[in-house]
Amino acid sequence: MGGFRTSASPYIGRVPSHWKDVRLKDVLRAPITDGPHETPIFVDEGYPFLSVDAIQDGRLILEGCRFIDESAFNEYRRKAAPEQGDILMGKAASTGKIARVSNNVEFAIWSPLALIRLDLFRADSGFVEYVLKTPGLQQQIDDLCNSNTQKNIGMGDISRLSFAMPPLTEQQHIANFLDEQTARIDALIAGKEKLSEQLEELRLARIYAALSQSSVAGSALKSTRDEWFSSVPAHWSFCPLNYRYEVQLGKMLDEKRISGEHLLPYLRNTDVQWDRVNMEGLPMMDFAPYELERYTLRVGDLLVCEGGEVGRAAIWTSPAEVIGYQKALHRVRPRDARTDVPRFLFYALYDSAKRGRFDSREKATIAHLTAEAFRRYRFPFPPYVEQVSIVRHLDEVMRKIDALQQHADEHCSKLKEYRSSLISAAVTGQIDINSFRLEAA
Repeated sequence: MGGFRTSASPYIGRVPSHWKDVRLKDVLRAPITDGPHETPIFVDEGYPFLSVDAIQDGRLILEGCRFIDESAFNEYRRKAAPEQGDILMGKAASTGKIARVSNNVEFAIWSPLALIRLDLFRADSGFVEYVLKTPGLQQQIDDLCNSNTQKNIGMGDISRLSFAMPPLTEQQHIANFLDEQTARIDALIAGKEKLSEQLEELRLARIYAALSQSSVAGSALKSTRDEWFSSVPAHWSFCPLNYRYEVQLGKMLDEKRISGEHLLPYLRNTDVQWDRVNMEGLPMMDFAPYELERYTLRVGDLLVCEGGEVGRAAIWTSPAEVIGYQKALHRVRPRDARTDVPRFLFYALYDSAKRGRFDSREKATIAHLTAEAFRRYRFPFPPYVEQVSIVRHLDEVMRKIDALQQHADEHCSKLKEYRSSLISAAVTGQIDINSFRLEAA
C-alpha cells in the first residue's frame, strides 16, 4: 500500500501516500442547499418535515416529526429534495450533526439542515458520512461557524471542508467495514442503555414500594382515593404538603442588584440537579438584611425546581455557606423537624417527578410547579421513626443501583469512544481493515 504522508488539512494528520486531499466541493454532484427559511403550516398527517432535531445519535429519525400538506411539500422540494444516499448536516444551532439518508422515504427539510449530494462516481456517501463525523472534521466545522444569536455555518463554508480520500473502491470497502463494525458496537451500546433503563425502572419500583406500604408484613392499608398513591399503611398520614412543610419561592433575579453591600452566592434552577447542588461559578446577588430569613437556606432544606424538570430536588447540606436562591426554586422546610425527615420527602418527589405526577395538573406550554399548586399535592407521611428507617433502606438500595448504573454508563462511554476512534482510524487509513478484529471496549 506504500507509506504515509502528512495531509494538507491541519485537521487530518497522516494519511496513506496514495490518498488525495480534497475539499467537499470537489466531490459534489450539485451545490449544497437547504430547506425553506419560512415556517410552514403544520398538519396532523401528511409528508414528514424534518429539522436538525431529526438527527439523533448520527441517524435520521422520522418518529415524532412534524408534517406538511402536499402543496407545501411540492413547493419545498423544488429547493431541496432529499434522496437515498444524500447526507444531511445541521448548519444552525446544532451545527455538525450528520446523518445519511438510508431509504427512499419522501420528506422535506427545513432551513437548519443542509443537503449534501455527492458525485457517486468519485465519492462514496458512506465514507464521506463517516469522515464528517470524525473529531477532526467536527472541529473544522466548528472553526468555520459564525455566531450571532446562535451558532451557524454557511453552505459556502460547508463546501470548503477538507479531508483526504482513497480511490472509490477503497472508500466503499472502508464504508462497508465501518457499517459492519459500528453495528456490532451499537448493539453493545444498546444493551448497556437498555440496562440503564431497567435500573431506572427498578429504582422507581423500589421507591414506590417503600413510599406506599409498610415494611411490617401484614400491616393494614387504607385507601387514599388518590390516583398516584392508591393506598398507604393505615397508621400513616396522607395529607397536602402544606400541612407538614413550608414552601417558599426564592428571590427574583434583579440585574440591578448584582453588586452591593450584602452580596451572597445565588442558586439557580440549573444548579439544582437530582440529589446534587452545583456550587461552581454561582452569580452574586445583593440581599438586604431583612431578606435573609426569607431567601436563604438552612441545612436540611429541600430545593425543588419550579420549572424546567419540574420537581427535580436536592437537599442543602452545607452548614458553612450562607446562600440565596432563585425564584425558580422552592425552598421546602419541615414545619416540625421532630416529625418529618426531608430525605423521605426527597424520595417522594423523585417518585412523583419521574412518574409524571406534576405534569398532570399544570397545563401551561412550559411546565411550572407553582407554590400554590405544590402545597396542595398530597404525600404519604409515616411516623418519624419509620421515615428514618425507610430512608436508610432506600439509601442503601440506591447506592447499589447507582454503582450498577455508573458501571453501565462508564462501559457505554468507553464503547462510544472506541467507536469514534475506530471511525477516525479507518477513514484516515491508520488501520488495516482486512486483518482487523473487534476488540472488547
